[in-house]
Amino acid sequence: MYRDIPLGSALEAHKYYMSLAQKQWTGFTLYEKGITATTMWHYGFREIATRMIQSLREYATINTEMGMFWANNNTGYYSNSAVMTQTAILEAFYEVEGNIPELDLMKQWLLRQKQTQSWGSVPSTVDAIYALLRTGKDLLSETEHLTVFVGNQEVKTNKTDDVLGYIKKSWEAPEIKADMTHVKITKATDNPTWGGLYLQYFDKLDQVQKVKGSILNVEKKLFIEKNTDNGAELIPLNKEALNIGDKVIVRLTLMLDRDMEYLFLQDLRAACFEPAQQLSGLEWKFGSVYYQETKDVTTNFFFNSLGKGTYVLEYPVWVNQAGEFQDGIATLQCIYAPEFISHSIASKIQVSE
Repeated sequence: MYRDIPLGSALEAHKYYMSLAQKQWTGFTLYEKGITATTMWHYGFREIATRMIQSLREYATINTEMGMFWANNNTGYYSNSAVMTQTAILEAFYEVEGNIPELDLMKQWLLRQKQTQSWGSVPSTVDAIYALLRTGKDLLSETEHLTVFVGNQEVKTNKTDDVLGYIKKSWEAPEIKADMTHVKITKATDNPTWGGLYLQYFDKLDQVQKVKGSILNVEKKLFIEKNTDNGAELIPLNKEALNIGDKVIVRLTLMLDRDMEYLFLQDLRAACFEPAQQLSGLEWKFGSVYYQETKDVTTNFFFNSLGKGTYVLEYPVWVNQAGEFQDGIATLQCIYAPEFISHSIASKIQVSE
């Protein structure tokens, strides 16, 4: 990046490592390929830089939802963040091939990351903003033309708002009508925009329907733990009656289709369940640290971040009362992007003396 500065005594070492990079780049990480392609282009090795860009393109994933990205680009504890890797590749494409349409797809992925998680460190944020403003289309040059209809009612937007504007509108009963669950959004530009619609209401737990989204989901199942000759065995609750003193395992399955940060999982317990683990504290599982909090009627889980995938959490409770009880629902929500939320169904529990 600073070719005007003489290499001096480092000239021979520079030549050696440039030669080494040309031979070994196929084994580099995504981040290393990005900065190496940029370096090769600046030093006149145009053919090798073009080959590296073509290789990166072949391994890319492109879809309407997330844009253009690399599936194995994940943030690790001892590696560059996924945002820094994406911006390094984006800059390499820009340097070698100019303002091509693929840059806007890569910028779309960056913005999608920002929707559900923090960009991380200051260098990651600076890199992302630099890439968004320098490459592809100028996202700040076009005025947003947005119309929103909630049912038959138009949500008035301030025409002086720029693309960084934020619009919020709330309704309360009796303003809420049945047709307001239908929302129509019309845009005159193709600049990225997102939002959320929240409908809150009160209902009995046994009448609450499962909310299953395409982004994240939670499922709740109960098992009775029985000691057998083969060790502890988990039996689904619907196959055997409960008795006082039984040990029940609560299994919560979380499913995410993308990386997310600041997730909150709340599990409402039935009144007949007493948690075996009374103390709250940090837990380590599936490569992530989270905080588990035991309350009077709920068990809460706080996750700083979770990557795309499926996760299974289990915690034991003891049955301490007889009778018929209403079990609660489990709710999973991304606090960073609260429009992404899911909850399980609730069931009746019968306990014999």
